[in-house]
Amino acid sequence: MNFICTTYVVDSRPSYRYRVMGNRYTPRLSGDSVHSRMGNDNTLTLIFLHAAGMFKECFEPTIDIFFSGYSSDVRKSPSIGEIWSIECPNHGQSAVLNADDISVYSPDTWQIHEYADAVYAYLQGRPGGYDLSKRDLVLVGHSMGGFVIPFLIQMEPKLKFNTIVLADPVISPRCRMMERIKKVCIQAALSRKDNWTSCAEAREYLDINKVLKIWTSGMKDLFIKHAIVPFKDSRPPHLEEMVTLACSKKHEISIYTTSADDDIAHVKLASLYASKTPVHLLYERTPHPLIGTVQAVLHQCHGFKPTSAQSIRSGHMFFQMDPDEAATLILNALRFKKNHEEVHSVARL
Repeated sequence: MNFICTTYVVDSRPSYRYRVMGNRYTPRLSGDSVHSRMGNDNTLTLIFLHAAGMFKECFEPTIDIFFSGYSSDVRKSPSIGEIWSIECPNHGQSAVLNADDISVYSPDTWQIHEYADAVYAYLQGRPGGYDLSKRDLVLVGHSMGGFVIPFLIQMEPKLKFNTIVLADPVISPRCRMMERIKKVCIQAALSRKDNWTSCAEAREYLDINKVLKIWTSGMKDLFIKHAIVPFKDSRPPHLEEMVTLACSKKHEISIYTTSADDDIAHVKLASLYASKTPVHLLYERTPHPLIGTVQAVLHQCHGFKPTSAQSIRSGHMFFQMDPDEAATLILNALRFKKNHEEVHSVARL
């Protein structure tokens, strides 16, 4: 691996009710080299936010590609000094850490907006003593992580971001089509297996499931390591190695429901597009037909457009299927230079 990873927990209870975990990734260089890069005014700090059902380590294959360039010619790419990946409190290792609090505050349901609150608490909480408010921040949100960004950027006191990358979120006004999308997502979650007799059986399931088997082998290994936890309920001795998903089906379904029922995210998205912050959209080239019917809202939202838009060849879960494409798309967004002579005729909110 071309990176060093350190995990930090921000505990701001009771002002925020859950502990928030995040990983800090730095290139595998000498301490002096890293310190020198972080002192450079042009150095960026990337903040990754994951999709529903994922975990903070799911970006590691892409992060490894970013930092592999540090051993060659870094002049061709934006200078990335560090990358943080912040975990939703009911996902991955965070679900274990917060199990007691979740059982009190939200045992059966989970609002998608909770992730925005968690990220804000983390960025404000000086994880590991690092004052991220002084960094040149780039937000990269995938799916659920992208959905919460329009909420996150409006929280007070506001955080300043250099650039935002929305990686294939589904953001739309409430409509009949969103109801159909919600039903499809819920049915998909219900149909997936979520308990296994062992991690080995869970790994075999990833290899045969028609949706998951196309992930890279490395991503499947990361999923088993970070998204699978010991089964909580009592079980017979011969099933003592039984495991389950860190993010429960109830919570996953609740996330899909609250996002589909939300009717203000698209208004906040328009405000984001209208701001001075560059916003780059990554969208699936050949989406599910239902998703395709609402995708236009991402490209033209109340008269406002993203700074740039790139299509994703490998599909919605492109971080899991093709980390090389993910790295390329994000670097393209960071390299983007808007033609200041181009004038977009847009409405005013």
